Amino acid sequence: MAVIGYFDSLTEVQRLVTDRLLAGIIEEIIEEGQLVPRLPVMQLDAKSLIYNREGTLPTADFYDIGEDIPAQAQATVSQVTVTLKRVIGQWDLDNFIVDTYRDPNDIRAQAISMARKGVMRTIENELIYGDDSTLTKHFDGLHVWAAATSGMCVHQGSGTTGAALSLANLDKAIDLVKPQPNLILTNFEVWRRLMASGRGATPVNWIFQQPGQDVAQTFPTYRGIPIVRSDYITQTETISSSAYAAKTGGACSSIFLVRLGSVEEGGLCMVTGNPMFEFKEIELENKDANRFRLTWYVNIALGATKSLAVIDGITDAAVTA
Repeated sequence: MAVIGYFDSLTEVQRLVTDRLLAGIIEEIIEEGQLVPRLPVMQLDAKSLIYNREGTLPTADFYDIGEDIPAQAQATVSQVTVTLKRVIGQWDLDNFIVDTYRDPNDIRAQAISMARKGVMRTIENELIYGDDSTLTKHFDGLHVWAAATSGMCVHQGSGTTGAALSLANLDKAIDLVKPQPNLILTNFEVWRRLMASGRGATPVNWIFQQPGQDVAQTFPTYRGIPIVRSDYITQTETISSSAYAAKTGGACSSIFLVRLGSVEEGGLCMVTGNPMFEFKEIELENKDANRFRLTWYVNIALGATKSLAVIDGITDAAVTA
């Protein structure tokens, strides 16, 4: 056996030193395109939000001099109800671990931070793919809201086969949102295809700069509308009868054209309980441990049906005209 200087072996030396553990946990799950920070928030002190949309507007007619003018009853409205849904995550932490395992990390603080991020990721996925017709405890996401309105879905694919995004369909979907969307939400694959289509003689994206900053923030835009890339829109969506059918199982994705704003303004917003995000810590009776619970009463509301459109059935292929 080799002699390590004064010591008999390397094992003997290693008994006299310790490894160094850096405090904190390095973020590895990094995702872009979160909708939660972008959506206007309406806090609700009730179970449900009810609002009316225009249905049928009255019309006028032409009459001769002296002709009787009949009373008309033509106006109608449609009523929309949005019910808060409850999202909960809870975990137990043994008090011995919390009280003694403190060098170099505060275990309790790290656990709460990671749990909060996990709950937020659950909500972000629900904002796109939620469907309370199949999972009644969930709320409807953008796919369901868009599909519920006739004429607000543009189908890029045909049957069960997707196709490359066409700029003609992107223009069509933008024009469906009135007066204009203020957000184009797409995944990374289609975003890269859009950026590639802007390289050359006929760029399709422009740079928008925020004035008054030392380093101006830049955003790729199309027709002046910011393009936001999202990790929460998959490239595995399936289509059936040319329309979006499921989150997984295929090779397609979708683009959402969104006008954000309060319900009163007709925009898309988030409806939450008050407080928005609640943290509770519960002392367990039969364990030397505490249970911490994160609760969120949440849903989304679409004021006017013209504030959301979708292009579905998009494959990861070069953009066409």
